[in-house]
Amino acid sequence: MRSEAPIAPPDFILEDVQLSISQLDQQIKALQAKTVQLIAQDPQLQRPFELLLSVKGIGEKSAIQLMGELLALPEDMRAKQWVAMAGLDPRHHQSGSSIDKKARISKAGNRHLRTALFMPALVVSHRVPQVQSYLST
Repeated sequence: MRSEAPIAPPDFILEDVQLSISQLDQQIKALQAKTVQLIAQDPQLQRPFELLLSVKGIGEKSAIQLMGELLALPEDMRAKQWVAMAGLDPRHHQSGSSIDKKARISKAGNRHLRTALFMPALVVSHRVPQVQSYLST
């Protein structure tokens, strides 16, 4: 059986898709700027936003995402509860007859919160020497 090469879409379709992507990128930037303006006008939002921005690896976009997920949570939550809420708590795997498996994150919590934390964690793991030395041990 002979496989045929895929047919490339016409140039006008590619141009239209690129234009749509460009317009969406501009809309996202405008919404982000307006969101930052709204946060700056509200003292209750400004403080958490500044605290998030002070964390290495967290920029405006990540801070906005994290605020959307975190500010809805009760203020009296403990650290373990925050970790479980994000689904980052360890889950141990055991079987009756097999060897114990390595613990992994449970992923039982808020996937949007985990997603918002992923890129900042990746940036820090590549750019902050103290974290790099911790990961290499």
